[in-house]
Amino acid sequence: MSGIGPSILACDLDLHLNYLTNLVPSALKETLVVTGPGLPPLEAAQASGGSVLDPTEPVYCYCRRVSFGEMVACDNPDCAVEWFHFECVGMTEQPKGKWYCRDCEALRKAGKLPDA
Repeated sequence: MSGIGPSILACDLDLHLNYLTNLVPSALKETLVVTGPGLPPLEAAQASGGSVLDPTEPVYCYCRRVSFGEMVACDNPDCAVEWFHFECVGMTEQPKGKWYCRDCEALRKAGKLPDA
C-alpha cells in the first residue's frame, strides 16, 4: 500500500459512507450530521455545531462531499467530477501548470484526451 496516503483511503471510505447515507429514508436525513472520517461521533458533532446534510448542496470529488478547505480543479473541461479536495488527491498545495484527476490522466495517457 505504499504510495497511497491515509487521506485517499479515507476518501474511498467516504464514497461507501455516502452510498450508505443515500439509503437512509429522506425523513431521517434531516437529523444526520456530517462528521467525516476521524472526526467526532454524531453526538459530539451536534454539540459542536456540526452541519446538517443539505440534499440540495452540490457535492464534489471522489468522496462526493460538499466543498470545503483547499480544492483543485481538473484541467479537463469535460471532467465528470471537476473539483477535488486536496486531502482526497494527496495534495498539500496548488499544482504548478496543468493537473488532471486520476480518471482524466488515464484518458490523457491513453490518447483519448488532447494534450493542451
